[in-house]
Amino acid sequence: RLIVNLSNGILEKWNLATGEKLGSLEGDASGVAAMTTSRDGRFLAIAFANGMVRVWDTKSSELPKSFTDSQWILSLAFSPDGRCLAVSGYGDRRTFRIWDWQVGEKILTRKNWHTSIPEDFDSLAWSPDGTLLAANPAGQGPIIFETKTWKPLACWGQHPVSGGGQMRLAFSVDGTLIGQTDGGSLEIINASTLKDLE
Repeated sequence: RLIVNLSNGILEKWNLATGEKLGSLEGDASGVAAMTTSRDGRFLAIAFANGMVRVWDTKSSELPKSFTDSQWILSLAFSPDGRCLAVSGYGDRRTFRIWDWQVGEKILTRKNWHTSIPEDFDSLAWSPDGTLLAANPAGQGPIIFETKTWKPLACWGQHPVSGGGQMRLAFSVDGTLIGQTDGGSLEIINASTLKDLE
């Protein structure tokens, strides 16, 4: 399945195998700010520019669940079991939030470990086993958080004082963290041993 956000605010569903249009989803006039799916493809989350987040269960005909976070959402990431949604955005005072989206309840707000850096988290990624969350504040490089205590385990990239660039994060199936920098290069990190890979 492919979800397409059109310039008029309409969200279309397509079957890539057949080229068939499957229908539309309810969008918002403010426009789409971020989109993501759960690992099994069952849940679809879309953040709109007004701060509203809608989550669809693609195997159900029920209306989407909705909650409101801050405006200018930059990144969404489902936990591996699809039960929680991590959210970050611009102007959020260096925090990301964890939501139980099914009940619309915010269950955690986590600040950046280095509070002198004014940059917000522009990318989030959950490890396949759910034990780690990678978050990238644009001014310092990816930080790995352990999800039981939400304590930071390690940080990569440029020194926090000198600052760094944006990086889009994703975990591979084997737990390797991959980051694409705003310069176009890829950084590959072994998150289980917390070391850079050559």
